[in-house]
Amino acid sequence: MAKLFEVDETSNFIEISFLYSIPGEHEGSAFNLKYYRNNKLVREQRVGWTNLILKSLLKQLSDFPNVMDNDSFEHFEKHFEFQWIKEYNTNDYMLILSDVGHLHAIKVSSDALNHFGKQLSKELEDAPQS
Repeated sequence: MAKLFEVDETSNFIEISFLYSIPGEHEGSAFNLKYYRNNKLVREQRVGWTNLILKSLLKQLSDFPNVMDNDSFEHFEKHFEFQWIKEYNTNDYMLILSDVGHLHAIKVSSDALNHFGKQLSKELEDAPQS
C-alpha cells in the first residue's frame, strides 16, 4: 500500500491499496482510499478509475513537479474529486480529496508527492489482474 503523510503531522495521512487492475488503456482499476487523522481511520472509500486517467495522474506524481504547466491539478469523477494546490509561502502543496460530501486535506511536500507517485505505480503494477 502507498502512503502519503502530512508535512507537519505524520499521524495524518492517506493510504491507497489497489484491489484489481484490468489491463488496457480504456479498462479500469479499483483501489481503496483510506483517510487517517491522528493514526485513526476516519473514512474508507472504494474508487474506480480508467487506466488512462490513472496513468496520467501517476505520471504527474512520479515526475512531480517537473511535468506541471501550472501549480495546481484537478480531477473530478461523479462522486470523487482529487486536487492539489501550491502553497507559495512554503512551496508545499495542499492535497484535497472530496468524496460524497466528505472533504479531506493534507499539506505535503513535492518530494512526498513524487515518492507517493512511485509507490502508486508499483502498487498498480503489482495489483491483481482481472
